[in-house]
Amino acid sequence: MHIIVFFSLIILIFLRIIGLSISIDFYLRSKNSRFLTLGLAWFLWLCAGFFPLISLTIIDLAYADFLLIYNALLTTLALLILVKGLLAYFITVRLKIFLLIIFIIIILSHFLYFMIGSMMAITITSLISQIIWISGILVPYIRWKIFTKRVDKQLWYTYFIITIVGLVYIPISILIFIEGLGFGLYAADNVVLIFLNYGYLLIITVLLQILTVHLEYKISQAEKLEVKDVYSHNLGNALQAVYTSLDLLSNPNLNNNDKDEVKQTLQDKLKEAAELLKEIRGL
Repeated sequence: MHIIVFFSLIILIFLRIIGLSISIDFYLRSKNSRFLTLGLAWFLWLCAGFFPLISLTIIDLAYADFLLIYNALLTTLALLILVKGLLAYFITVRLKIFLLIIFIIIILSHFLYFMIGSMMAITITSLISQIIWISGILVPYIRWKIFTKRVDKQLWYTYFIITIVGLVYIPISILIFIEGLGFGLYAADNVVLIFLNYGYLLIITVLLQILTVHLEYKISQAEKLEVKDVYSHNLGNALQAVYTSLDLLSNPNLNNNDKDEVKQTLQDKLKEAAELLKEIRGL
C-alpha cells in the first residue's frame, strides 16, 4: 500500500468519525429517526475504512482479499444508506424496497466472490456504489420543485458543488479501470491517480457533512417558522375569544347563566393561550 493511500485512509477515518458524531448529536437534539439512518451510514463507512488497514497485517492472501471485499461492500451499503438518509428530505423510499436492495447487494457480492473470485466481486460491488452515488446526486434534479422549495440559494450552491465533484469522479473511475487498478487503489503506485481518487474522497466527505448540517439547519428553521405561524394564528384566535368574552361580561343585560358560560369560556381560552405561549417558547 502506497504511503499516500495509508495516510488518506487514516484521515478519512477521522472525517467519518466526525460525520457519525454529527448524526448522533442531531438525533439527540431532535429524536428524528432520519439521523439514525445517517448515523448508520457513517458507521458502516467508518468500519469500511479499517478493513484495508487490517488487511496489511494479514499474511493469508485469501483472508486479506475477503477483508477488501467487505471494504467495498460496506462502502456500497454506506453510500446507499447515506443517499437514502439525505434524500429523505425530498422523497419517501419504501422500507421494503430499500431493504430488498440491501439484501440483493449483499447476496450478489458474496455470490460473485465464491463463484467468480474476489477481483470481480470487488469490481462489481464498487460499480454498484458508483451507480448509487450518481443516482443520489441526480434525484433532487428530478424532484426539482420539491428540492427548490426546501433549500435556499446558499444550500443550492453547496449541492451544486457536490454535483460537480461527484460527476468529476466518472472520468477518474474510468482512468482507474483502464489502468486495471482495483477499488481503493491499495496496490497502486500511480501517484496522480491516487491523489485524484483520495482527493475526491476527502473533498466529498467534507461536503457531505457540510450539506447535512446546512440542510438540517435550514429545514429546521423553516419548520420552526411554519409551526410558529400556526401557533401565532391559534393564539390570536384564543385572544380574540378572550376579548369577546370580556365584552360580553361587561354587558349589564347578560343573565347569570350566560355569565357563567362566558366565564367558563374565558377561563378555557386563557388556559389555551397560556399553553400555546409555553409551546412557542419551547420551539
